[in-house]
Amino acid sequence: MSNRLEKVARKVNKSGGVLGRQKKLSSAKAPQLKRRKLFAGGLDANAFDPKDISGLMLWLRADNEVDTFEANGDVTAWSDESGNDNDCTVSSTAARRPHWKENVFGTKPAILFTGSADEYLDTTGINALFIDDGSDSDYTVILMIKPTGVATDNQAIFSQYLSSNWTSDHAGNVLCMGVDADEKFTILGKSGSGDIAIGDTLVDDTSYILVARHEYSTTTMRNFLNGTLKSTVTDWVRGTGGYGTPSHPKIGLMYTESRGSYTYTNEYTGYIAEIIVYNSALSEENLKHVQNYLLNKYGGKMPTPRLN
Repeated sequence: MSNRLEKVARKVNKSGGVLGRQKKLSSAKAPQLKRRKLFAGGLDANAFDPKDISGLMLWLRADNEVDTFEANGDVTAWSDESGNDNDCTVSSTAARRPHWKENVFGTKPAILFTGSADEYLDTTGINALFIDDGSDSDYTVILMIKPTGVATDNQAIFSQYLSSNWTSDHAGNVLCMGVDADEKFTILGKSGSGDIAIGDTLVDDTSYILVARHEYSTTTMRNFLNGTLKSTVTDWVRGTGGYGTPSHPKIGLMYTESRGSYTYTNEYTGYIAEIIVYNSALSEENLKHVQNYLLNKYGGKMPTPRLN
């Protein structure tokens, strides 16, 4: 990112309130918590984080490395915690920036997309994971979200999708994770199976973990909702990316191309707390670890994920 905004860290009290802003020094990092042992019932929140699994490409978390003008204000930067510096970029148009909100998941904050004004964020550094560029890479994308307007048709939450409409018959289509017209989670991409609904009607102001896990060699996409396998698509292939060089995935909407010009559409209405992306199809054990990390952090229970 040119002219990168200086990263800042927030000091948060025990109730989750912001006490102030403190400049993050590149030479001084907060001490790491001592790792704890695994317990039979799952993972202690301090025992694991997504960096413990190799292949982490992008890790965005709303409780750290988010720059705003003020508490509950516009997001001006969202820094990558993976160690790859794949920081998100923001629109130069202030009205298109999403908003940092406190106490969304209990005391945990999240990023709000209101479904209006084309609010979005651009990811960086992960473009090649999703397009058919010959690298033959697998991927796993994990979203921690809370929708607030599921009645709105066809919302894109995480999308590198390039199409003139909400369909999956375009050669350039890559990946879109979102909410369909029937108020269900959906995965879009280059598949003869078409749009893949995840089989559960969503409820506003409810927390969900959505997973897209793609194996390139077997052309298989497996999709999980709150730890339960909901669909297995065996003809999923990576698209070409459309016309020219596709951009990195957008967060909060999709972009479409018509006669050489780009427009933004299919806006998401709701919150995003974390986005975690790996350059591999996570094993059952590792997928369970990541999802348990999110559950321990944001609360709740879910079944153990099963890959077959």
